[in-house]
Amino acid sequence: MRSLLPSPDENGAYMWEFSEISAEFSCVCDELTARTSVAVSGAENGEARTVSVFAKSDIDSASLEFSFEAVLADASDYVNHPAYWRLGIEARRDQNCITLHRLPRGSQAECWLCLACDKPMTAKAGGSGEDGFLSYPAVTASVPLSLKAGEKADVRFSLCLSYTPEGAYSGAQHMLAMGPAEYGAMVSACASVTHMSSREVDDAMGMLQRLWFISPKSQLPPKSSLWRCGLSGDLPIICCKDDGDVVSVTKQFCLLRSCGVYADLVFLTDEGGEYRRPVYSKVRDTLASHGLEALIGTHAGVRLLPTEDAELIESAASFIVGEDTPGRRFENAPRCFTQRKRSSSSSVRHEYADDGSFSFYVNRSLPPRVWSSILTNGSFGYIAADSGMGNMWLKNARELRLTPWINDPMAIDGAEVLEYCDAAGRHSLFADDDGAPCRVTFGFGFAVWEKSFGSFASRCTAFVPPDMDARVMIIEFFGEHSGKLGWKCELLMSDSDNNRGAVACSYVSSVFTASSTRSAIRGLNFSAVCSSDALAWTCDGLSWLHNEFDSRTNGLSYPVFAASYEAQPVTVLVCGCESAENLLDLCKPDAAFEALEKTKAHWRSMCRRLTVSGCGKADKYMSGWAVYQTLACRILGRCSVYQSGGAFGFRDQLQDAVNLILLDPNIAKQQILACCRHQYLEGDVMHWWHSVGGADKGVRTRCSDDLLWLVWALCEYVEKTGDASICQISEHYISSKPLDSCEGDRYETPMRSDCAESVLMHAKRAVDCCAGRGTGSHGLLYFGSSDWNDGMSAVFGESVWLTWFFSCCVKRFADILIELGRQGADEYRALAAALGKAADRAWNGQWYLRGYWPDGEELGGRQSECCRIDSIAQSWACFCPEASNTKADTALGSALRLLFDRENGLVKLFDPPFFGSGRDPGYIRSYGPGFRENGGQYTHAALWLAQACFKRSRPNDGWAILRCLLPEAHDGRVYEAEPFVIPADVYTCPGHIGEAGWTWYTGSSGWYFRVFTEELLGLKPWHGMIYIRPCLPDGFSDCRVTLKTRSGRTHDILIGLGGVWLDGEIYDGKGIPYI
Repeated sequence: MRSLLPSPDENGAYMWEFSEISAEFSCVCDELTARTSVAVSGAENGEARTVSVFAKSDIDSASLEFSFEAVLADASDYVNHPAYWRLGIEARRDQNCITLHRLPRGSQAECWLCLACDKPMTAKAGGSGEDGFLSYPAVTASVPLSLKAGEKADVRFSLCLSYTPEGAYSGAQHMLAMGPAEYGAMVSACASVTHMSSREVDDAMGMLQRLWFISPKSQLPPKSSLWRCGLSGDLPIICCKDDGDVVSVTKQFCLLRSCGVYADLVFLTDEGGEYRRPVYSKVRDTLASHGLEALIGTHAGVRLLPTEDAELIESAASFIVGEDTPGRRFENAPRCFTQRKRSSSSSVRHEYADDGSFSFYVNRSLPPRVWSSILTNGSFGYIAADSGMGNMWLKNARELRLTPWINDPMAIDGAEVLEYCDAAGRHSLFADDDGAPCRVTFGFGFAVWEKSFGSFASRCTAFVPPDMDARVMIIEFFGEHSGKLGWKCELLMSDSDNNRGAVACSYVSSVFTASSTRSAIRGLNFSAVCSSDALAWTCDGLSWLHNEFDSRTNGLSYPVFAASYEAQPVTVLVCGCESAENLLDLCKPDAAFEALEKTKAHWRSMCRRLTVSGCGKADKYMSGWAVYQTLACRILGRCSVYQSGGAFGFRDQLQDAVNLILLDPNIAKQQILACCRHQYLEGDVMHWWHSVGGADKGVRTRCSDDLLWLVWALCEYVEKTGDASICQISEHYISSKPLDSCEGDRYETPMRSDCAESVLMHAKRAVDCCAGRGTGSHGLLYFGSSDWNDGMSAVFGESVWLTWFFSCCVKRFADILIELGRQGADEYRALAAALGKAADRAWNGQWYLRGYWPDGEELGGRQSECCRIDSIAQSWACFCPEASNTKADTALGSALRLLFDRENGLVKLFDPPFFGSGRDPGYIRSYGPGFRENGGQYTHAALWLAQACFKRSRPNDGWAILRCLLPEAHDGRVYEAEPFVIPADVYTCPGHIGEAGWTWYTGSSGWYFRVFTEELLGLKPWHGMIYIRPCLPDGFSDCRVTLKTRSGRTHDILIGLGGVWLDGEIYDGKGIPYI
């Protein structure tokens, strides 16, 4: 395969030529000459690509391929969360075309993109290539190509975007036939309107290069330093000094803006408050002549600033009018290599070791999507990916990414390269599709890559010490070799790729050091050291790309740490945010191996505190990985390949922490206290918040269930530990202006309130706030902007699930009040009972409704077109004492019958999914039917259904669900994701049935651990003791549990249908101390 567009990975000569109406790329190689012309249409929203291929020698049975990933979304939305926006796209093929349909989502309108070709083509989208909704919107169009030497072939592809499918199709067909006269000529059209000379137009086009692709002269200043000037720092800045041609520059700014290039234009002037303000007058008059005077003083507009700000503005400017020196490259540096993608493969061979670690083997192909693990100590983190495409972060995986996050499960390449270099070329030491066998091992707190290269082999071991902000990589070589070790690590040190220009690098005394003026932590340094001296090094990624180690540290558009070392038997590479002295000590081989063993012991002490045998495929997950997934990923890391949130979710980490009480109650205690500190005086709470580099910031919403999870967590903690003293601990509230009636939510940095109250009062305020929002005509609490299902963001009616949840929580809260001798218990019990009875009345004869729309129409009833039955309304009825036993049993049976697909091993959240022209429940519909919360298996809710089965004495069904939720219960060729951690969701959409959605970052892991231990095995914590009350299915084999309590005592527990044995004796039913 050869790229016809410029690529450093290809041999051949490339040339390009840009004109006003087209861009042309030429490729000359031994077997052919190709010319690709790209032009936009003057009449349609689209482009045409014409490829001309001239054969120098015979070309037999080849094909011309055009591939791209569809986005169909606002660029800023997509960049922030690509995995989210990859869903909601449908593909249809017809009449030598393929059309992609984007479902509406928020402000993103429904749209269609049509790809057409003037030659017969084969087009496919997604992995299967079949029509329907896509899980990954990659498109490939292929045209057969066979030429004799001297022959030429021309092929044209067209892409057209429209808000109707007919418009997209007709536009694409029109562009297949259009000639140069119909090409878009926006530049000349705008120049004509603004009366610009050809010189002015050329100068405007000349700005583009400096706005986007030129290396910076110096380090970008902090964004915050620009705020006093009214500039956000989010856009490139064009700076014009007082002696510049004001009118011409303003016209050029308008021209670029009309072509979609947004920037801030700043004039530096001393005219200040003078009566006559010639610069201001010229700018105003020029803009006014085109109806653009409103751009003065706005974002992406024009500002006049005093010359005393010149040093600051010039240091931030991408382009300085009148200066010939290179400008600043603003946007993220181009990924100057071909981004390789994975191809589908058969199931990957894997195995588990006695210590619980998971290994898999890569020979000629990688897993069909990235398999990864999370290495973190809660402060420093690293995504260890099979091919090495993970990233590192400090404190917060969203706000302070030390290296870029690659949110692409199909990617091979990432921010870091570790390779062996010899005369034959560069060879990755990570797993790759290079044909070299590689064994990848993910353990608790460490990752290992073992690779064979024929006469020699390598082993790389990565870990994050529990007590240092660093990542250690131990590289070992075995056998005869004569090459060198190469390492490259891209740098970011902030929350956005746009801030690369703020990174400064140095290499002094064998220590790489990077800093950023836009880091969330002022003065932070990120350093790297090696146990071997560097043979050569550079901090310029472009130099590294060309294999040039030029010791460059200035003018970096693509800042990296890159070096070449001798490939010694043992090399230790350490990078982190510790002092250089600490890092140098750690990179000594003996110290590194010792730290590795301490790290393994640290994680083993938590993850292997409880082990299980005799439960089939559940043994491995329950013997470490459930705890590791919950603790390392959800609580400490808050990051994965699929989601790099970094934030604490109010309800999310509360559930995670509480579900680990059996192993460590202190995690739950600390999370409860943290959540109290993020509660407003009014009782509502932050939906999520970021903690890094100063005051916490997050979002205040109208989400209806968040605050109740505090009550739930407090009740769980007190009941299970018997530690009621937590109720008396005092924590401050936060304070901000309550949401206005027109505000759905607000991202803010609230103040710390002067008011501090006990945890018990925090919980009381949550109950009172929720109750104070009132009930609807059916006596049920309101959805708000959503309840537990965030995607139901536009229902706004009454929620049956929320009412069940409130009733459960408040009854338990009343019990705590009684235990503490506090007043108000009777009133709260009465309130819980009244709301529980109201939920019990939301009955349609066979199951409970999900709720009501604002006009009273049923949601989740037998007549509902979509969401006819929802599992969580049935599950929580089984937890609520106010539910009729008969109704709850019937509802549970209905949920199992209609939502548990036993043939495919899937448990749907609800059915049917939202789709079509019916009522809009919110953004949930934009995923497409059968994806994530929209009728897919949402594992979190499936575990509630399993829990309900055990609660209602249906262990056969509960155990069946638990087994189906394990990845290894599915066909790996369809499932595709890691077999050793459970997913957040599994798709039920036709064409994707059984395909895993997002993995690692899911609260399902903690709930799986809890349901398995408490409900199936019956290890029930209560007031500091464990009581064993199993609920076992028919035919259940004896299960052996090894449990190490926090006191250090280890218990051997045998649980079977014949009874329970504790430490070799028949269990007497008494409590076992576990705290």
